[in-house]
This record gives sequence, structure tokens and C-alpha cells, in this order.
Amino acid sequence: MSLRRRLVLGMIVLMVAGLVTTDLVTSSSLRSFLLGRLDEQIEVTQSQAYGYIYSVYQRDLAGRAREPPALAARPGRHGRRPVPPAPPGPRRPGQPGQPRDLRRGPGRGPGGLPRPVGLAR
Repeated sequence: MSLRRRLVLGMIVLMVAGLVTTDLVTSSSLRSFLLGRLDEQIEVTQSQAYGYIYSVYQRDLAGRAREPPALAARPGRHGRRPVPPAPPGPRRPGQPGQPRDLRRGPGRGPGGLPRPVGLAR
């Protein structure tokens, strides 16, 4: 085999070895970075969940402290006093329980579609 072929073959072997090494280092670094980000997100979510649970627990404790003991023991939903429904009052369209008219309103054109926007000249 000629010197030229041996040099070309050696360069190809070195190039493949370099590419494999670069691939391994890059994938390892990327995996480490992504796992670190995932750990951070889990920690933040966990602290938010604990904070929410704690605030609901404190609110529940405060609500029980305000109720008279006789009413707290009455049978009802979850052992609490049933909450009376809100008195009916005037409702505007679009509120819960009312039909919503999509054809009217600010920024609406015919048929409930948004009005076209004019271009500045």
C-alpha cells in the first residue's frame, strides 16, 4: 500500500475517532444540562404545590375557627354547614348561565366576525 493511501486511511480513522468522541461529550453535556433544568422545574413546582396546599389548609383552619361549634357538627357536605345559594339578581349577557350574543360587542362586525383592521398608509 502506498504512503498516500496509508495517510488518507489514517486521517479517516482519526476523523471518525474525533467525531465519536465529540458525539459522546456533546450528548453527555446535553443530558446533564437537561436533567439539571428538569430538577429545577420539579423543585419549583413542588414548592408551589406545597405552598398551595399549605394556604388551603390554613384557610380551612381559619374557616373552621369562625364557625360556631354547633353548626360545624351538623351533617352536611363533608360535615360542614350547607352553604345557601346566592339570591338571583340581574345578569348581563355573557355571564355564567346566560346565553352569549357573539354578534354584538366592541370590535365586532357583521355576523360576529372581527372588524377588519385598516392598514396605515
